Formats: sequence, structure tokens, C-alpha cells
Amino acid sequence: MNSILYDLFTGRYRTELPVSQTLQEQYQRLEPMEDKIKETFGLKFLDQLNQLHEEIDQQHDYASFRSGFLLGTRMMLEALEVKSF
Repeated sequence: MNSILYDLFTGRYRTELPVSQTLQEQYQRLEPMEDKIKETFGLKFLDQLNQLHEEIDQQHDYASFRSGFLLGTRMMLEALEVKSF
């Protein structure tokens, strides 16, 4: 079956996001900072910090996805409205 809706439903729909030069540079700047945190506070602390960041990011990403999906739905509903002129 070749359906975006079916792929969304089954969890098979994936998008590949492009990685910008700016993002690559930010990741490169992040690594030495994480090393300093690990040296100062230990690996366990860094793991806990990263886990918390992942949980926060996941909630934010879902909220952003939901908001964009709702916006797209509202736009489609408005476009489909029949108005008399």
C-alpha cells in the first residue's frame, strides 16, 4: 500500500531533515562543553542531564508537530468551505 495516511498510522512515515552548516557547527561546539561537564560532574550527571533534555525536546517537538498539523487542518477546512458570493 502506498499511502501517507497508512504510513503515519503504522509509524513508518519518516522524514529526513537536512542538517545545516550552522547546526553542524553548533554540534562541534557542544562536544567540548559536554566533556567539561563530564570532567566536573561525572558521566552519571551528564547522562541525567541529557535524558532530561531529551524528554523536554520530545514534548516540545510533539507540541510543535501538533500545532502545525492543526494549522494545516484548519487551512484545508477553510479552503474547502463553500461561500456564496
